[in-house]
Amino acid sequence: GHRGAAVIADGSGSRLHAHGLVVDGTGVRLSDLGGGHAIYAAHDAEATVEASLLAGNRSTGLAADHARLAADRCVVRTTLFAPLVDPENRQLKAELADGILAATATGLDIRRCLVLDNQRAGVLVDATPGARLSRTLVTGGSYGVVLQHGAKLKLEANAVYGNTLQNHADDAGLAVPSPPAFAAP
Repeated sequence: GHRGAAVIADGSGSRLHAHGLVVDGTGVRLSDLGGGHAIYAAHDAEATVEASLLAGNRSTGLAADHARLAADRCVVRTTLFAPLVDPENRQLKAELADGILAATATGLDIRRCLVLDNQRAGVLVDATPGARLSRTLVTGGSYGVVLQHGAKLKLEANAVYGNTLQNHADDAGLAVPSPPAFAAP
């Protein structure tokens, strides 16, 4: 029942370590209808999430925005669409509904997770070099794994299948509503 974000790590020196956390049903902010992040790390913060359930949240389950994110043994499911809002509280012509989102992240390490039934992408990596996805199942969304704006993702023993539009895609653009182009898995 949170609004905007349930758990936030923001700013250099901020560190979050969550183990066994359940975040369910984070809604959008009433002021501008943006947000809806279950766990949000930003501005050089570091977040580590283990053995946690993030379900039914708006916008993102796990998000790293210019921050470092690590997740191990988590379930991220049923993330629902919410408007993308810029820092001046203007709605952009796009919506997010991504299980795991790394936007210009300083690090991303996702291990042994289940990423299921998210309305847009299971895992979206934007302008993030050196990200890693290992031993993770990504299924049931519109897109499975999306790479864009020069993102590099090391894939190790994952199962990415059963997504309705594409399992692997690239260069969609966070604020561009057109679908990503096909990419080799």
